[in-house]
Amino acid sequence: MAKLIDLPREIITLICCSLKQSTKHTCIFLNKEFHDAAILELWREPILQTTESLKKFIKCLELSKYPRGECVRVMKLGYKVHLMDDELILLLHFMPSLEVLELRKADTLTDKSLMQVSHYCSQLKSFGVTGALMTYRSAHYLGHCKQLRRLTFACCQYLTPFALLPFEQLKIEYLDISGCKWLNVKETAYDLGCLKHLTHLNLVCCNTVSKEFIQHITTTANETPCLANLQDFSITGGTLLDDGAIIPFVKTHAQLRGLFLLECAITDQTLDAIGAHLPLLHNLDLSFCHRLTPNGVRQLVRQCKNLRLLGLKSCGITQHDFPEIPSSVFPSVIHENNYPHINTLGYEELTCIREKSHDTFNYMDEDVGIAEEEEENTIVMDDDDSVSESYAYIQHYLNSQTI
Repeated sequence: MAKLIDLPREIITLICCSLKQSTKHTCIFLNKEFHDAAILELWREPILQTTESLKKFIKCLELSKYPRGECVRVMKLGYKVHLMDDELILLLHFMPSLEVLELRKADTLTDKSLMQVSHYCSQLKSFGVTGALMTYRSAHYLGHCKQLRRLTFACCQYLTPFALLPFEQLKIEYLDISGCKWLNVKETAYDLGCLKHLTHLNLVCCNTVSKEFIQHITTTANETPCLANLQDFSITGGTLLDDGAIIPFVKTHAQLRGLFLLECAITDQTLDAIGAHLPLLHNLDLSFCHRLTPNGVRQLVRQCKNLRLLGLKSCGITQHDFPEIPSSVFPSVIHENNYPHINTLGYEELTCIREKSHDTFNYMDEDVGIAEEEEENTIVMDDDDSVSESYAYIQHYLNSQTI
């Protein structure tokens, strides 16, 4: 019978790759083979949760007899970690094989360090900063990272409308420029339309996005679909983005699986278009959209068979608008502070709506029709948050910024 010590090094390495960070640390003490494999894995993606732990990590790199920094592939620093330009430059110098660099609190970083990223980390595949004081100069040099696939410039206010130009020839698949106010139609929308490989696009809290901007990323000058590979799209619209802007976009992007239309001036007409043209849709958020009706939401749910999460945050829709959903299915909603208003319809609630036949609620449809005639400005809504990482990031914007 084979023993643990007899496993080939390749198998041991694969085992360590699949373990949590704390378990990898335990493996160091098993035997020499696991020690060697676990050490490399621990260095591959160091977990640094505080500024103090970051400073100790940098000191360790400086004093180490071995080039351990060459093992680092992923560096993700959260909101609690403060990083200065000189510290980032030092890190980059020690980590030439870095593939992922994500800095959630970059409000002290400038071109001094960020323009050197491509010089030290030519293998970079994912780059993300939030609140960085970078200018177009840093974006220009980042365009030299030919393997770059994921890009985040969240709340980077010193960039220009040309910020996406250096990445036109790269195969960018994920782009987040949420919270940026420098977007325009002539440069930004045009360059955005050139990112043919884009599958994820986040434009949350970009108050410069207009109807014309959306039209530029809907179809090309030849009337062919633009961003045809898009699977996840998030935007904050305001009063400028109505049915006329969103419906054509929906019709030309049938591959969408995640759609977040926050604070848009859309009506049930957009919901009809979503139900008819987005068969793969899994997650939909219509938070702060005040022109939707419960009946429009109901019809949407029945049409979108694959829908798993539907957000309705601050939309005024209540549990009483959906009597087909048993109260026992609503425990999490009932105990929320805004009861009876609904924030989210999950899989169970959506299933209850779908299982009821149209005939069962014909009387409700008639009542809604009469109410719409009597009140010209009926206000209701639709949509909320999701479970994936990108969706949680969007909700962070909703909670931290005034919409």
